[in-house]
Amino acid sequence: MRLRRRVNLLLSVSLAVIAVMAVTDLYILFTFFDQLSRIHNLTARVIELNLVDDLISEHEATLRGYFLNRDQRKKDLLRDQVSKMNNLITSLSQDGLSTAGYEYLLQSQWMNYEKALQEMLSGRQEGDTMELLTKVREVLQLLWHDISSELRILQEGVGELKTLLALGLLLSLFILTGLFFVFRRSVMRWMVEPLLQINRVGTLVAGGNLNERLYMEREDEIGEIAETLNQLTRTLKEKVDVLEETVRREQKVVRELTILSEFIGYISAEIEMETLYERFAERTRDLLKAEHCFFVVVHNAVPRVFGTYQGIGLDEICHLIGTEGMETVLSEDFYRVNREVDTTIKGLRVKNILGLTVTSSVGLRGFILLCNKVGGFTQEDEDSLFNFAFQAFHAISLHSELTRLATTDGLTGLYNHRMFQERLDEEIKRAERYRRKLFILMIDIDWFKRFNDTYGHQAGDQVLKTVGRIIKENTRSIDFAARYGGEEFVIILPDTDCKNALTVAERLRKAVEDYVLELSDGTKVKVTISIGISCYPEDSKDRDDLLKKADIALYEAKRRGKNRVVLYREIERSEGLHPEEDKEG
Repeated sequence: MRLRRRVNLLLSVSLAVIAVMAVTDLYILFTFFDQLSRIHNLTARVIELNLVDDLISEHEATLRGYFLNRDQRKKDLLRDQVSKMNNLITSLSQDGLSTAGYEYLLQSQWMNYEKALQEMLSGRQEGDTMELLTKVREVLQLLWHDISSELRILQEGVGELKTLLALGLLLSLFILTGLFFVFRRSVMRWMVEPLLQINRVGTLVAGGNLNERLYMEREDEIGEIAETLNQLTRTLKEKVDVLEETVRREQKVVRELTILSEFIGYISAEIEMETLYERFAERTRDLLKAEHCFFVVVHNAVPRVFGTYQGIGLDEICHLIGTEGMETVLSEDFYRVNREVDTTIKGLRVKNILGLTVTSSVGLRGFILLCNKVGGFTQEDEDSLFNFAFQAFHAISLHSELTRLATTDGLTGLYNHRMFQERLDEEIKRAERYRRKLFILMIDIDWFKRFNDTYGHQAGDQVLKTVGRIIKENTRSIDFAARYGGEEFVIILPDTDCKNALTVAERLRKAVEDYVLELSDGTKVKVTISIGISCYPEDSKDRDDLLKKADIALYEAKRRGKNRVVLYREIERSEGLHPEEDKEG
């Protein structure tokens, strides 16, 4: 090598002048290069240790994947990785560079882990392979720190040798000035300056600046050290980048879990499903940092859109995702869309979209569509949306089902008695505040007890279901229909007049009268209903009295021959008419 030849030539000339000084300088110089060579070997071993650590990290990820999905491909990959690491660990164990003997401990721990892994892969025994692999990594770290400490000691020794060499050259200067200047110039050019540069870059790297590099076009030991330091810096930067990316992902997971936890807490405190759907769209938008989010869900048997931008309906959603109707999308169990677009709908310019269907175990289905994220939506965004939407929508669905079970009658599907009482209080307060009328329709099935006695209770249940369905089909969305108890039903008609209330009641009576019910045994029967109507505030301003007068009107309808509608105000008060009378038939 050129550096060694130059130094040997200069030292030979110095030896001719003074043998003792030459021998001393040569001894120092050879010791210096021996230290450099050992530094080179130790540095190479540090790189090998980093390589082993990377392989173990890859192996650990494969092992975790195998625990989740134990297929043959991952098993073969685990064995291939173990084979590769066997050679590296055996090579490290034979070097004996560690003064503490960690190489043999590493080989021992690795053999224990390899044995446990083989037993697990062969199915003979389920050992704690992850714990053994962790021990291997701990020993590997101890070995790395041991060699790194020895490397630092050698680097310090190189500095001391440099000082001794400079003193030797200074002594030789008094003997041969010319040779000293030549020697000094060579040392400064080929050794001192590169070492100072290496030291400067090493200090910067140690301080955290992993972007620094050494640029030396040399083929000697200094060049090898510089390249080794560059390789070490690159390896460290890669590991730091991986660590930073891991931290970023973990922070993202924590953020997603926080948003999910907040939303689930909001679900437990909210009853109105429409409010929940709007909140779901808002939190989904915040999760992925998009501009807007829209949520399509079948609400009360009708597909509706809830979102963060007003004016976007089903037609606009279908146009954005390129479908003719939402029925096809909502019918699929797994539908995803993620693409760039450039269109303007209802004043909203859309640049990119991400959407997927969501389903639940209770039959609720929906479709989430996000738009306009800076930089576009990534695969990671798709995964985050799927994880959040699946859990949040499942919670919404369960909440919806629990709310339905708690507020509706299980047989007819109408609201139950408790919900009717609560809604009646609300509607009376609203009618009083806005000075509007409110009508109560009290409905009873005629001859129902006789029907049960004749055809059986199962047929009676079929009649109740049918009447409940007819009531649903013949009332407005703002009306409130409930099963009052037994064969009695009740309807609240807000914001209407007496004429319309009579029209609704007569339409219901006629629909039930005309309906031909076919029983399970093929028998075709008909039933009729009687309806009594009271009005707020004309008949009464008190809720209990209002119900009582609707009941009195119902009894009057029964008394007049059934299958008719009676307004309370039309009743000619007569003695002996009391709500407590038996109205059967």
